[in-house]
Amino acid sequence: MPLNEKQTRFAHAYVACGGNGRAAAIQAGYSHTSAAKTGL
Repeated sequence: MPLNEKQTRFAHAYVACGGNGRAAAIQAGYSHTSAAKTGL
């Protein structure tokens, strides 16, 4: 199953942010609330 556009942006941002899931989620367009839950 291929990633959707937001998931792809998150994956690229995750690498660019050095593994910071919260920052990557925000950059990918997820809400701050979702980003706090997504942060790995």
